[in-house]
Amino acid sequence: MKVLIAMPTARYIETHTFLSVYNLERPKDVETPFVAIEGYSVDTSRNMIVKEAIEQKADYILWVDSDMILPEDALIRLLSHNKDIVTGAYAFKDIKSQDLIAFKIGGGQMEFSSINGLTEVGAIGFGCCLTKTEIFDKIEFPYFVFGEDFGEDIYFCKKARAAGFKIYIDPDVKCGHIGKINFQVR
Repeated sequence: MKVLIAMPTARYIETHTFLSVYNLERPKDVETPFVAIEGYSVDTSRNMIVKEAIEQKADYILWVDSDMILPEDALIRLLSHNKDIVTGAYAFKDIKSQDLIAFKIGGGQMEFSSINGLTEVGAIGFGCCLTKTEIFDKIEFPYFVFGEDFGEDIYFCKKARAAGFKIYIDPDVKCGHIGKINFQVR
């Protein structure tokens, strides 16, 4: 089995993100090549990564945003579900809220407290997401497009659900979402 660990980035990779990917537990007999695409928009980078995964004959793509901290067991846990699309849990970068980047089927924000175990959702962010590569054979290109009202990951989720794929979140794969705060005197 091969899992392409993929990081689309328009800028740089956070040090703690790199360390968390480096320290991921990897199942025995699983190849885990790494690719980081930089210098393009995130949607273009994601589309390029799919092409790379297909060329490398990867069975899965582990999508990692350049500002995420993954728990060491993230890859093993996500693989254990054997789902087409499954994500870990992480929050928006909002100091006033810890809302999940996950949405209900039919719309609306998911609340972390409402999720118990592996749960089907309507859409997710791709900060720590595992997808089977074969699903891209059944979804029309471009797979990712950045929209005015939503990100490229939500665009993909809408296309995937329309093609019949289910999307899941594992709340036990708790990821960090690195942000920066400017503290000033008052």
